[in-house]
Amino acid sequence: MRNFPRLLVLAGMLGAVPAMAESRWLYKCEAKADGQVSIQSEPCPPDSREHWRRAVQPEPPAPRTSQAPPSLPTNTAPVWIRESGPTRAQRQAQARRARCEQAKAHARRERDLRWRELKIEDLRRLDRHVAEHCR
Repeated sequence: MRNFPRLLVLAGMLGAVPAMAESRWLYKCEAKADGQVSIQSEPCPPDSREHWRRAVQPEPPAPRTSQAPPSLPTNTAPVWIRESGPTRAQRQAQARRARCEQAKAHARRERDLRWRELKIEDLRRLDRHVAEHCR
């Protein structure tokens, strides 16, 4: 009877050994026909080449708790979480500003490159183009 606790510990350790020794394998296979690579838990098929095989220990089960999870209060309103980043109106305003800046840059390039040959109607056309995009 004195050795009974020792026997219990020894039996528990021996019972844990097969669970620890049981490991699963992952295989990295490459198909010989088309060269597609796969990582799988089954051995590679005969028409493929095995790159490597690795042992994987399964995760131990989560410990069970006897306590029930705390319940949520019933009088709380749902909370909506907004993702960070610009809103739709902000994105539209940014797009308008970008179109306006592009139109201004285009008008400046035209005036700088063709300053000698531009007529008053060409200048008005450039101004209308900028005004149309910068409303």
